[in-house]
Amino acid sequence: MYCLDNIDNIKNTVRPKKTAHVYVPYNCGRKCPFCESRKMYDTLDVSLDKTLEVLRRIADSDIEDIMITGGEPCDNLDYLGKMLDILKDKIVYVNTLFPSESAKDITHMFDVEYPCVKGINVSRHLSTYEKDSAFLYAPATDDVLGNLKVPVRINCVIQDRRAPFSWVDSVVRRWEKQHDHKPNLELHFRENFNEVTAENLHIQDSPFLKTLCENYKYHYYNMGTSFDDVSFLSDSGMTVYYHKILPYSICKIGPLTILHEMVVFPDAEVCTDWDGSKDGLEEYCKWVNYKL
Repeated sequence: MYCLDNIDNIKNTVRPKKTAHVYVPYNCGRKCPFCESRKMYDTLDVSLDKTLEVLRRIADSDIEDIMITGGEPCDNLDYLGKMLDILKDKIVYVNTLFPSESAKDITHMFDVEYPCVKGINVSRHLSTYEKDSAFLYAPATDDVLGNLKVPVRINCVIQDRRAPFSWVDSVVRRWEKQHDHKPNLELHFRENFNEVTAENLHIQDSPFLKTLCENYKYHYYNMGTSFDDVSFLSDSGMTVYYHKILPYSICKIGPLTILHEMVVFPDAEVCTDWDGSKDGLEEYCKWVNYKL
């Protein structure tokens, strides 16, 4: 039995959530060590034309939120613009490194040309906390983030759950400086989803979470079938999240198969999960009025 996930953790209301995650149809040559998509882009036959056709169908459907990811979406602003032209009446979010070589053009695109972009998720991951926390940000571009009109979420994957408070606080205070003049900036500390399972998703025993609990003001707790969030407030009032999410989208509870989203891969293949599964695809497309 299939059902559509009905938890909207953004508006804190209960209603069907109609979401699509779309990989950009172009490869990225940056070779970031934390990238989970590189192998996929190296093996799939990516196609701009096929992806644009899928986006036209999404534009005509009841899908509300679209997350554009990669790769690096901002590596080809011409192609990204073609995608956003089609999605101009939808709510769009973009995952990006916010590359310095095109920071000015990206800012104009998101703040002026395409009001459909309602937020960007900026990757600022790390390898070990022993290194200077300065490498958590890119000075050439991160100062620009504070001037963006569009909301910004800083994503930082936790690689060492025993990182000392001094290190954690240095990261928080670094982004507080941006938050002082950009209230819609958030900092997300995220568990590595490759280490999250259905069994440990809602077990909050991480020393990293304990550090946050002991040093920042608790804000709220939110959970769902595939995620678990604890949020805190820093001294300046910036929201700091501790976030866990499963590495897959479909959840099974007894006889129920809960579908969360549509996933469009770089070759324009439409699926219902990050592993390429099409379980329940026909049912999901009917719910969101998407024509296969």
